[in-house]
Amino acid sequence: MQPQSHITTKKLNKVKSLLPNGAMEKIADQLNVSVSTVSNVFSGRNKKQLNDVLAKALEVIEEDKKEKSELFRKIEEL
Repeated sequence: MQPQSHITTKKLNKVKSLLPNGAMEKIADQLNVSVSTVSNVFSGRNKKQLNDVLAKALEVIEEDKKEKSELFRKIEEL
């Protein structure tokens, strides 16, 4: 079993692919880091901030899912 701190490039790419437009900038802004830093985390070149960036990315993905769900619910009510 792999340690939890290890994440594969494939999993990083999956998380990145689920991010909505503008999410890299949003994550960078919320963590007070550059967009390059966030990008480097997703490319596997920055492991120092991996946990912070991933945690924020998952929050952004969840927010996006909730917003889309709410939008679809409102559309169905029309």
